[in-house]
Amino acid sequence: FVFLDKDGDNAFTPGDEPIQDASIAALQLNDRAITNEDGEAFLYNLSPRRVTDIIVEESSSFENNWVSGFQGVSIRPRAGSVIYLQFPIHRGGEMNGVAIADTGNGETIPVPDLQLDLYDSEGRRVMSDSTDDDGYYYFERIPPGTYYLLANTETARRRHVIRPPLQQFSFGYEGTKI
Repeated sequence: FVFLDKDGDNAFTPGDEPIQDASIAALQLNDRAITNEDGEAFLYNLSPRRVTDIIVEESSSFENNWVSGFQGVSIRPRAGSVIYLQFPIHRGGEMNGVAIADTGNGETIPVPDLQLDLYDSEGRRVMSDSTDDDGYYYFERIPPGTYYLLANTETARRRHVIRPPLQQFSFGYEGTKI
């Protein structure tokens, strides 16, 4: 069962919406099914007793900013049994901006080729992006949560940039854009 989880509780509750045309895959068995208008899909050709990972393929009918709130699970199918899985889908956030440096004489200039890293609240790097020639960066499909943006130590040193303090950003379930 695949649904748009609007409140982030990872359960289908009033206000959430089933997602039609999402692809569910049994990876090791190379089997797929498409969700119906009720968000349900059935995988019929699973080999009994052979472990497989079940995932929702985010590249299927997803809107550009949707991210899965459930990474999937390994199952061992048994003849005559049904395993019910829920895949909550969240609206991912977006963040963009321009990395600039102070020249020391009151002017600022864009910083090209600077790697910026996005860390989650546990301190794990979850995404990276490098600025373009104009210093522009863009992160998309950021799962809901709290994150910190930091210039990568090595590229900051190479670009002769002093890293500013950590900046905290929060992304909600409505698809926050910063």
